[in-house]
Amino acid sequence: MQNKKSVIALTLIGVIGIIGLTFAYFLSSTDVDNEFNTADYGTTITEEFVSPDNWVPGATEEKRVYVTNIGEVPVAVRISYTESWTSLNGDSLDLTFRKGNKDIAAANFEFGDDFVYNWVKSTENGVDYYYYNAILDSGENTTDFIKSITFNPNAPSTANCTETNVYDEDTGELTGISSTCVSGDGYDGATYTLTLKIETVQSAVYKTVWNTEYNIGTEVIINNNNNNNHPNAVEYLMTYAKNSDDAEYNDETKTKMFKFSHEATEQTDALVDYRYIGDSPNNYVYFNCISSEYPTTCETWRIIGIFSVERLNPEDETQTITEQRIKLVKGESFANTMAWDTNSQNIWETASLQTFLNDNYYNRTGEAATYGLRESSRNMIDDAKFYLGATDTTSRTAEQLYTIERGNTLCKACGSDTTKLNWTGKVALMYPSDQYLVYGNGVNSNCYNTPADSSYCNSTNAKTGWLYNSNNLKDKTSINNTWLLSPSSYATNYASYSNSNGYFYSNYVVYNATTNAVRPVVYLKADIKLVDGTGTLEEPYIFESNE
Repeated sequence: MQNKKSVIALTLIGVIGIIGLTFAYFLSSTDVDNEFNTADYGTTITEEFVSPDNWVPGATEEKRVYVTNIGEVPVAVRISYTESWTSLNGDSLDLTFRKGNKDIAAANFEFGDDFVYNWVKSTENGVDYYYYNAILDSGENTTDFIKSITFNPNAPSTANCTETNVYDEDTGELTGISSTCVSGDGYDGATYTLTLKIETVQSAVYKTVWNTEYNIGTEVIINNNNNNNHPNAVEYLMTYAKNSDDAEYNDETKTKMFKFSHEATEQTDALVDYRYIGDSPNNYVYFNCISSEYPTTCETWRIIGIFSVERLNPEDETQTITEQRIKLVKGESFANTMAWDTNSQNIWETASLQTFLNDNYYNRTGEAATYGLRESSRNMIDDAKFYLGATDTTSRTAEQLYTIERGNTLCKACGSDTTKLNWTGKVALMYPSDQYLVYGNGVNSNCYNTPADSSYCNSTNAKTGWLYNSNNLKDKTSINNTWLLSPSSYATNYASYSNSNGYFYSNYVVYNATTNAVRPVVYLKADIKLVDGTGTLEEPYIFESNE
């Protein structure tokens, strides 16, 4: 056996060349330099990739890269990368192009699944390194570093095309037009190069060899000013969600988020969402804070779940995009005497409550000057589509309510205006289904599988769900009627609410402002970071804008 070296390292550099537009091709090469070849140390780099004949704007090419320890010595792994674009004329191009007021990447590679939990970014001497956040023992492999690369469909073309008339040689008649295009100095015809540098080293000496202060195995959620170590909140929470098809609700799982599948509705495809259910999940969030004064200035909100949310594409406002986003509800109502609409019309788009929530409350002005949303919170939320399908009866189960909300039945005051079936904005109210789906997966069938207005879901049963109306987060005292989002198709002045006994009603007059509480709902942006916390009442999650 050869003598072991005190320092063992391996470096890999992979270069991927891409030529753009319709005549593009995608090249990949790997150069492995194993400096120390011993019997006890060995790693392999696996690259799953097939070079396409053409790589056109909008096309995504799958490419997996991961590392396996085939030796006996535990190893540490880190990766860095560089990108470049070179035009057909040989000039260097920017990695991004300008669209509107934003810089958009010409090529995007998607990190692998579970990336945010297993790879941690650390900037050292101006270089961004991604450390695999576990020591790789013999026979183990990393998760994928990347899984695909996409050529941005909006990348501008500078091709110069010339049209020439084509005539019949015998008759001289015009028979068609010939078009010849020559690429210019833009992304068409250019070469995109992504260089991956993959390094492995004997784990016992990685700090010395790499001259790093980073500790492999450090908890990913770190409450400091280095946003690089904070995972994407959506991806982090979804990873720990339980599948409602095979995970029972019990003492072991009751604090977790559960995955629910829904069939297609008249307004949506079949969707999967993630919801906190039962009476005591870990879904508390510090929100609407002065960031420098955690937690004394914070309100406590709660996560309803993670949902597929549609909004306008900021890169092309003629199109929409769908994102997975966290939905928050204010933990305690801010008003008990507010009408749904003072004009007695159940059209949410023009309702006085909608206007108040998206003007005064959103901007922390007027009546909401002391309790509206602060700028730090406004930076964390964005427009979202809310569904306004109406119902003429409250005798519905939780899943039926979900379907009706996303259905094509208009509110009574909406007439035949189908644009009123949904609304896009920043602040709204809970759906009826939000309140009653928390009883799913075995929490309480009396509230989940029976009509929501049924006496079976009385106050005793209702308290088994955390969204049961409450102005007190700890013990569910001071119960109030609470406005919900869905209008009625039965009468022009009816909207839905849940009462102090936990029943759902859709026949409450919208101008009645004497008893009904208001708990705002917002969707956080898809790229929100999880900074700290465990989601308990004692340690709520702390989110941070990625801007």
